[in-house]
Amino acid sequence: FEKKTRLYEQTDDLRHTLRELDDIDDAHPILQSARDSLQAALALIDDSAKDLRHYENQVVVDPQAFAETEARLSAIISMARKHKLDPLHLHEHVATLTDELATFEDDDSQLVALEESLRNLESDFHDLAASLSRARRQAAPKFCAEVTHFMQLLGISRGSFDMVFEPTISERGHERVAFHVTTNPDFDAGPLNQIASGGEQTRIALAIQIVAAQHSALPCLILDEADVGVGGTTADTVGRLLRDLAVHTQVICITHAPQVAALGNRHLRVIKQGNQTAIQGLDDARRIEELARMLAGADITEETRDYAATLLRGAQIH
Repeated sequence: FEKKTRLYEQTDDLRHTLRELDDIDDAHPILQSARDSLQAALALIDDSAKDLRHYENQVVVDPQAFAETEARLSAIISMARKHKLDPLHLHEHVATLTDELATFEDDDSQLVALEESLRNLESDFHDLAASLSRARRQAAPKFCAEVTHFMQLLGISRGSFDMVFEPTISERGHERVAFHVTTNPDFDAGPLNQIASGGEQTRIALAIQIVAAQHSALPCLILDEADVGVGGTTADTVGRLLRDLAVHTQVICITHAPQVAALGNRHLRVIKQGNQTAIQGLDDARRIEELARMLAGADITEETRDYAATLLRGAQIH
């Protein structure tokens, strides 16, 4: 015990003081009274030290109990720090939280209402998802046939398009719809992104967009180089398909293919000058010049202009 050790230290100090008083050769009553008081104090302190030694011998220290007590104290201090409380007030805070929890547990009406709402919403979801699944499966054959038709028009002459329904539950319904294609009937169909090449994927995507636009109320369809990777007769076919699509929806097509540009109802040229970009509407003369530039680049010849004029006349005739 730390305090017992300090008591012994104080006893030594008192004995030393008493010896110094005994060395004084003076029989003064006050000095003698001081000697007597110190002697009595020493006797009392000795008795107290003996009692403490006896008590210490009776105490049995349990290491496990001590460790458990230390752990509890550490947990109390940590929890008090977390709740920004004095550890002495932690039990009051626990009582307050317990009362609040009891209030929540007694009133579970809100939880019941939420669970009922959840069941209703889940039922509505499955009803709507089932309806969507039926509509998808009903529309799929016609959609696939039309996409296949446009794929073949766009140069994938032996290709076909199909939709595969993979059961799963998500925000999109009861299934995941995957696009499967074949570009050669000698091979099995597979996922679009695994079977088709980059150029084929572009043309198939365009076919899907054309069919989707025909059956929707899109006010405008913007295509950024939808004709990339195609040329010649296929590019001409792309242009004619887009012009037919423009009958019932506005089509804005960014293109580098002169065959496609010639088939547009209007031709706008995008000009970049430093950090500025301008859009210029072209009349027939300028349009021929721009088509010639698209055909030949910087080396425009009369033959190139003649071919550009032929492209433009052919687009206006058909």
